[in-house]
Order: sequence, then structure tokens, then C-alpha cells
Amino acid sequence: MKENKIYLVLGSSCSGKSTYVRSNANSEDLIFDFDTIHQAITINRSHIHLKHIKDYVFEIRNTIYKKLKEDKNITAWIINSTPFKENRQKIVDELGAEIIYLKRNKEKCLEIAKNERPDEWLEYIENYHKNFQDFEDSENVKIIDMDKENINNRNKNNIEGLERRNFINSEIRVANSESREVVGYASVFTDAEGNPALSENLGGFREKIAPEAFDSVLQNDVRALFNHDPNYILGRTTAGTLSLSVDERGLKYNFTAPDTTYGRDLMVSLERGDVNQSSFGFIVEDDSWDEDEEGNTIRTIKKVGRLLDVSPVVYPAYPDAEVGKRSFLTYRAAKEKQENKKQEDYLIKMDLLNRKLKLLKLKKSY
Repeated sequence: MKENKIYLVLGSSCSGKSTYVRSNANSEDLIFDFDTIHQAITINRSHIHLKHIKDYVFEIRNTIYKKLKEDKNITAWIINSTPFKENRQKIVDELGAEIIYLKRNKEKCLEIAKNERPDEWLEYIENYHKNFQDFEDSENVKIIDMDKENINNRNKNNIEGLERRNFINSEIRVANSESREVVGYASVFTDAEGNPALSENLGGFREKIAPEAFDSVLQNDVRALFNHDPNYILGRTTAGTLSLSVDERGLKYNFTAPDTTYGRDLMVSLERGDVNQSSFGFIVEDDSWDEDEEGNTIRTIKKVGRLLDVSPVVYPAYPDAEVGKRSFLTYRAAKEKQENKKQEDYLIKMDLLNRKLKLLKLKKSY
């Protein structure tokens, strides 16, 4: 029976805690994220916190903590932004949690907040760094310097407009062991029932890909990379070692695994089934927004402006959707403006109607 592990992931707002957890947790792990739970019990988008809702989230948190004290067969990740030693030590003592601290300088956190969060998050970050109590030698802490992590990974994230996505029915498999041919679907258009395939929830919306979205990018200079890492290139269209095509199922790719250490390792992982899903990196040229019958917001990617890579991936579940989120916020703002205009027009109409009724009553009284 597996013994549980509880990780307390600490750091300032916008230090990358949620990203870190989603990149390291397994699908059967429990994750407590205040922001995610707040979003789940309201209709507000991510990162908008309401004072009268916070108590409900804290009640949920306390229930989870109580259960974690009893359950010894689950791994849990607790995301927390407390700057105080007393608060973190209480969680460590009560739950036996191991601390992972994501260190990121205040200026970088503020920069991220200005681009991606409501204005009040700037104050959260300032207060965190003002009140932060440093770790003592007696505390067992794993410290991850996120500023250095970003420097090491800058080649993955410095392309403006870059998004990465995977769909549940994406696939990667060995087509021929002897020739080392690998075939995969980086993107799919339909699910197992033949309905339009949707991404997971990307922060208030889901996505689908129009079948013609890739028509103009199949001749792009595209790489096949392992885990989107340019240090592990598996093939390239311009070198003739990667081929792309689109069929009724989705965006298909195939390559011959290179005779390198990581190429051979990938073949073993594919044949064992350790790696079985794909992802792709792209830049959107045209999209549209709508709502389904249940009121869920759906983004349709109508045209991909540039396809950068297709990748067999170990952790396909966490998408790089910040560009899509910004587009979503623009859509929501425009929709709210439209709804407000309708409401204003309705109120004006009702006011005019009431005035007319008053005039009619006055005429009848005479």
C-alpha cells in the first residue's frame, strides 16, 4: 500500500506554484488550490476572489485537511501563499507536509500580475514580500529558484503568441519497431463518439479545432520535439525527417526516431506505454467565441497562423494557455459590454413606457 506524501507548495502570488504542481503531480493526486476552488463555486473567471465567498473556500480547505489527517493512501499538493512561518509550520505539524518553496523576485511577480491578474494582485504581491519570514535552518525546505528556471527555459517561452495544447484523444505510438517509425496525432477534431473534440477547461473556457485550421501551415518549418524541448529534436519537416498531414481525425505526424540516446530512450518508453500522448505548439491567426447549450464558453481555433512543433509528451494535461486566456478576457469584456448595453436599452425603453402610461393616466383624469 502506497504511503501518502503531502507537499506544501509555497511562494508569492504569480511565482508559478500552480504551474509547478500541475507539471509534477500525477492524475490520481489531490490538489488544493484556493483559486481553482473559488472559481469552481462561482461563475467568476480565474483569479477574481470575492470576500463573502472566501469563508466557503476555507471551510472546504478545513474539510480536506481533516480528511488528509486520516487518509494515508493519497498524495496531496497544497498550494499556499502565506508569508508567515507560524502558518506554514502549523500545516507541516498537522499534516506532516514537506515544504517546496518557489522563489521568484518581486519585480517578476509584479510583471506577471500586471499582464494576467486583476489589479488587487499587485497589492497581494507587495504585502507578501513585505511580510515574508525567511526559512530557518530547522525547517526542511526544498527551494526552487524560479528566476533561474525561467532562464534555463527561456528558449521555450520567448515566442510571442505561442500556445501549447493537447486533446484527450491525442496519440503517439510506434508504427514499426524495426524501422523506428513513430506515428501520432498532435491534434484531433472529434472524440470517440464523433463529436467535436474539446480541450480540458483552460480557465473558464474550452477549445475545439476547426478541421481546416492547419491547412496553411503544413509547409511550415516544424520540429518534432520530446516534451516541447528543443534540446531533444526528433525530426524536422525542412530536413525531410518529419512529415505532417491532416485527415478526418486530426493533425497526423510521423518521424523516424533518431539513433541518439534520447531517441532510443523514447522508443523504449513508447513501446512500454509510458509515453502515449501528444501535444503541439502553435500561434493562432483567427478564432471565434461562442457558448454551448449548457452555457459553457467555447473557443474555436479557425486558423493556425504558425505551427512550431509537435511533441510526444509525458505530462500532456497542463496547457500553456495564457494567450488564449487573454483572448478569453477580451471576449468576456466585449460580451459584458454588449449585455450592459442591452440592459441600458431595456431600462430606457421601460422608462419611456412608464412615462407614456403616466401621460395617458393624466389625460384620462382630465
